[in-house]
Amino acid sequence: NEYGLFSPRGIVIKNSQLIASDGYRLLFWNNPQSLTNGKPADGYAGVTSFHDKDIWTINRIAADNNNRLWVAHQSNVDVYQLPLTSGAKPIKTAISYTTGLPVLGGGTISRDFGDQFWGIDVDPDGNFLWLSTVEPINRVFRVRDPFTNPVVDVILGQTNMTGTACNRNLPAPQADTVCYPGAVKLDRE
Repeated sequence: NEYGLFSPRGIVIKNSQLIASDGYRLLFWNNPQSLTNGKPADGYAGVTSFHDKDIWTINRIAADNNNRLWVAHQSNVDVYQLPLTSGAKPIKTAISYTTGLPVLGGGTISRDFGDQFWGIDVDPDGNFLWLSTVEPINRVFRVRDPFTNPVVDVILGQTNMTGTACNRNLPAPQADTVCYPGAVKLDRE
């Protein structure tokens, strides 16, 4: 319903809106400084009504300074124009994991069964997008030019684009391995 969240996954405050992803939709509240307990959302996006459930799970969200909201789905990253309005749909699917992402130097990485985008963050100018994927693909990667010409140029946690194992199957975690990476966040430095 318009009063509650199904499964909160991410929150962004941008353009005088508090935006939350709740697993199936985006909800937003205008003027977050004036919020009170139990206040219904001012609007929704990504679905046709408050009560619809998107077939794709919406995970984390991030915003850049170009008034774009980046939304990590299971196998896509959709981009919405900010501020959101009720019923807003993406202005672009910037990343499609299903069709494969080109990797700098050649090759592509694509979705494996059960694999999904989980964590997401974008630099303030929208030039670099960071994504994490969880089991069975344990990695964090950076996408250069995600809005216009996406290309993976950094992969963390694995030594190449085909590696997928938790901590690369080493007997113990190392400084250059990851296992079940979750949220990613860039600091302001």
